[in-house]
Amino acid sequence: MKDFYYQLKVKEFHDGEYCSGDFWGRATLKGIVEAESSKQAREIIKKDILNREIKRGDDVLLSVLEITPNREYLREFFKPRTCLFCGRIWTPATTEYYGEYCCRACYEQHVIKKRQEENEIFMSSDWNENFPVIYRIHDKKNDKNYIGQTIRAFTLRWWEHYKSWIQRVEGTSITDFEFSILEIFPKNTSKETLSSREQFYIEKYDSLNNGYNNRNEKTETKEEECQN
Repeated sequence: MKDFYYQLKVKEFHDGEYCSGDFWGRATLKGIVEAESSKQAREIIKKDILNREIKRGDDVLLSVLEITPNREYLREFFKPRTCLFCGRIWTPATTEYYGEYCCRACYEQHVIKKRQEENEIFMSSDWNENFPVIYRIHDKKNDKNYIGQTIRAFTLRWWEHYKSWIQRVEGTSITDFEFSILEIFPKNTSKETLSSREQFYIEKYDSLNNGYNNRNEKTETKEEECQN
């Protein structure tokens, strides 16, 4: 015996009449039957499941496919799943969605609402404004680094570096450099904390002695304190 997948579609009904042409809607019925052949499977479906004959030009469309090794995915339609939103047990064969939701309502309430909430968070002032960061510019040709800090948009700072010195180096392309964020801080982070962390990365990457930094945050901070 072989397994056969079947689905039944009907012509779309609009304004009291069937739509013209061969326009069919979604499958209204799906299942799996055992039979010796496709022909026998059709007879079983028509007799035991639909209780009617189906002829050419009829208002229903019956499709039958043998579940071969490359069609094993068809069995997934009939495996029970748990809806991520409401927790109801369902099978994809009973819904138009083949994801993790049992119906359109659950999909919309869970997925669309979640996207809206994420968008609202992104557009809120906390995310729309800039956070202080420590960043690194890495010269891939010679493995030298520049470490910096900024409370402005880091993309703007990267562009300023590129315009001020990177593009002026003969034979250098923007693709020779890599910009990355090393650390992000809350908005109320003090200048002293930022400078201390900047100095930590300057020492870590040795960007003062073997890189593009030309100032020592630790030394300059101490000199400023003495002068004050």
